[in-house]
Parts: sequence; structure tokens; C-alpha cells
Amino acid sequence: MMYRTQKLLIVCLLITAPVSVFAGNANNGSMIFQEKCAACHGKNGTAVLPGTPHFSKGERMEKPDNSLSSSINNGLNAMPPFKGSLSDAQLGDLLAYIRTLKK
Repeated sequence: MMYRTQKLLIVCLLITAPVSVFAGNANNGSMIFQEKCAACHGKNGTAVLPGTPHFSKGERMEKPDNSLSSSINNGLNAMPPFKGSLSDAQLGDLLAYIRTLKK
């Protein structure tokens, strides 16, 4: 019984860990970010619009990739949804780049 509980705990930790599950290309993600995100989130992740996360300060970076990708795909607050305008590969690249912005 203890073995099954340990396995379940490990699975839960892996699901919620803020690690990249997409293994994207940050160089490609940089271009996507500049085109689609920088107007609000700033060229270097320092937010331009009030209420927008400062990626350069690590805001929202504690969230796992699946949570961040859901926000990007479906939109969040004033952010429009990007579902259908970004492929899974582009989304992975974008997430990889966003995670490099924390200073």
C-alpha cells in the first residue's frame, strides 16, 4: 500500500512541477514573443500594461507549462486567446523563451 501512495505522490509532483514539458526552442520563441506578446508584456518581459505579469520578475513562472499554455490558448483577463494562431511547436518555443526572461 505504501508503494502505491508513493507512486501517486511522485506523479502528482511531476504534473504540477513548473518544468518545461514542451522542450521548445527559446530562439524561435523570442521571435514569437516579440511579434505577439511584447506589446503588452514588454520586449524583455517587463510589462507595459497595468495588471500584466512581469516575466522579468518571475511572475507566473511558478506555474507549470500546461497552466501557462492554457492561459495563452484560451486568453486570460485582457489577454486575447491565441488558440489556432500558434502551433503546439510554437507554443513550446514561446514557453521556453518566456522562462528565460526571469532576471
